[in-house]
Amino acid sequence: MTNNFDLERALAELENDALLGQQLSGQAQRFSPSQATMQRIQAGLQPPVKRGSIMQTFFQRRPARALAMAACSVAVGLGLIFGLNQPTSSVSAAELIQRAETFASQPIVPNGKARHIAIDISTTRSDGQIGEHYRDEIWLAQGQSHILLYQPARQSLNGQPVGYQMGPTLVDENYFWNYNAHDNTSVKAPFDECSLSLEQWVGDGAFGSNSNFPNATIIGTEELDGRQLTIVDLGSTIGKAWIDANTGQIWKFTSSQTYEGITTETLVQFVVDETVELNALPAEWQTYTAPAGSPIIEQSTPYCIYG
Repeated sequence: MTNNFDLERALAELENDALLGQQLSGQAQRFSPSQATMQRIQAGLQPPVKRGSIMQTFFQRRPARALAMAACSVAVGLGLIFGLNQPTSSVSAAELIQRAETFASQPIVPNGKARHIAIDISTTRSDGQIGEHYRDEIWLAQGQSHILLYQPARQSLNGQPVGYQMGPTLVDENYFWNYNAHDNTSVKAPFDECSLSLEQWVGDGAFGSNSNFPNATIIGTEELDGRQLTIVDLGSTIGKAWIDANTGQIWKFTSSQTYEGITTETLVQFVVDETVELNALPAEWQTYTAPAGSPIIEQSTPYCIYG
């Protein structure tokens, strides 16, 4: 805080400096307060009624200075407001895609922990038929040499049968186990890396087989379960991805496929992604149990999920 003497000296310097006065006037004009605003400023600078006030003497003796200082204050205040409201530079679509790819490349399971992921998948068909709407979930843990997995049977969410009923599925230290509901059989096969297809579970399914997205653009934002996500259009033939700009994790994505003249739009949304203790794994995790009446067919070659 300045004392009265400093204030008087500063005002004297201000009065004798014509150039500074022009600068103040220019700053005031830059932010263009209206005539009505200037009138309100002048009205507010009328000296108080109480006699003997230091401020009263100041306004009476130096009204021009007071007006200049008030205008300068308005200009500075407006400048701060305008500056604080300028949009910050946002991350580009290419950078968001890079963050998503980095997230997907990280170890899927922390050591000594398990991971539980659930996704809801819905499809819309161009021929007007009712699409699928179901939930897939998996439990993952790190084994001695590879990821261990348990995937319960898919759950229909709209009462319609699931087109391809895969599961329950179990990957233990040595074997891949899978139930096929179409023929009510179970498969036991030696484990191979092709028995694990985890891209979809880390959001990498949003990119399909593509590695380059020259036309990717940011088209908006959306809050999903308390998370602020950026929506990236990856291209008309690929789909959209909802990406957490902070972590790079994809929480929702779309894709499109045309087969025999029918286009199917697919929406994948992550509803659960949590790290849990190993003792939280479901009981079915340790031993595969075939559904009632399902014979177990043992094969000598690996069972590749998408191979």
